[in-house]
Amino acid sequence: MSIKKQILKNNTVLITEPIATSKTVAIGFWFSVGSRYEAENQSGITHFVEHMIFKGTPTRTAYEIACSFDRIGGYVNAFTERELVCLHCVVPSQYAEFALEILTDMSQNALFLEKDVNKERSVIESEIISAEDDPEEACLDTVIDCIFPKNPISKNICGTTESVKNLTAADLKNWYTKYFAEGELLITVAGNFSEDLISSKIQGNPTRKEAKVFHQFEKVPVWEKGFHYAISDFQQEQILLLFPVKTPATKKEYFSFAILNALIGDTMSSRLFQSLRENCGFCYNVYSFFNFYADCGFWGAYSSCNKKDILDLTKALKNEIKLLLEKGISEEELQAAKEHLCGEEIITSEDVENRMKRLYRLYSFDFEMETIEETVNQIRSITKSDILAVLPKLLDLENKALVFYGPKINKLTKKEIENEFNK
Repeated sequence: MSIKKQILKNNTVLITEPIATSKTVAIGFWFSVGSRYEAENQSGITHFVEHMIFKGTPTRTAYEIACSFDRIGGYVNAFTERELVCLHCVVPSQYAEFALEILTDMSQNALFLEKDVNKERSVIESEIISAEDDPEEACLDTVIDCIFPKNPISKNICGTTESVKNLTAADLKNWYTKYFAEGELLITVAGNFSEDLISSKIQGNPTRKEAKVFHQFEKVPVWEKGFHYAISDFQQEQILLLFPVKTPATKKEYFSFAILNALIGDTMSSRLFQSLRENCGFCYNVYSFFNFYADCGFWGAYSSCNKKDILDLTKALKNEIKLLLEKGISEEELQAAKEHLCGEEIITSEDVENRMKRLYRLYSFDFEMETIEETVNQIRSITKSDILAVLPKLLDLENKALVFYGPKINKLTKKEIENEFNK
């Protein structure tokens, strides 16, 4: 069934994808706020507010909110990123209106009682410490700070234990009112539900700030190329090769990037996995990925290894990039990567939560809404010449950044690494 996008009279953007054969429904409330919006003295406030929207409203306690979903076999959750917050749920189809009513209540009427704020502060401090103990998570936070230094986009999403201690209930309530209760709102719904009923329910809510697809920020991130060495107490060295990438202008460009990513490092049969792990045995973990934001983005190849293998691994990583640029890709690789992506689309289409989040992705890139089948056809239509056209945009050698996070590297090894990559 067709996907429908509409802007309601109260400025809420509603995107719906009815699936008649489904027995469930997924609903997502997307708010235009994240750690990038925060001033220095507000670090972690958005994530803190995300926690507090579960702590009750004038008509529902925190326990009643939890029971509402648990007792119907559904679930509710939320996450905070650098430029967005999502409150979402999945429930059996017959409870779609019931779930929508609760999410609306949480997003418009959350309480910020002092006692609840103080209890949750302790929970968040534990979450921050847990993240600091996770090598990969700590590394990726450090990486953002290396490539976009002194920019709000590189702020830690959870904040620090010190910044969280200084946030008051009044601070949180004001932030919530501005960005959640009265701010921009996009709602995505996928599954089996009544479009008219969902639309009329949302239409009855208060008017909000007019939603935008792309937001302009006062301080545009400036890419910091070169070599970055960050020392940590973790035993393994984590290595990332990164390139700046602009947000894709078209779906063809987006899917071409995705195909390249799949064949370089996003699968077990990819070049990096086969070379660095299977053939050389340098590492346990190796992959590649994209991150896109409103006005910047990057592609990265990640790996971790023992300190003794740092130089050999970085040489192998460089050689794979060199081979790709000099010899391109084979038709067999291209077809395998395309079918991998098509398979992912088909498999995730069975999950209404993934379909709900997919609607947001289409919106966030300002792409036309399309069905899973249309996406699969578009991926299969990408040609080798399309891939070669975006390859220089993905691997901009003049602006490469190489980040090392882990044990201290001696001067001689640093010099050898830099000489290798500067050839």
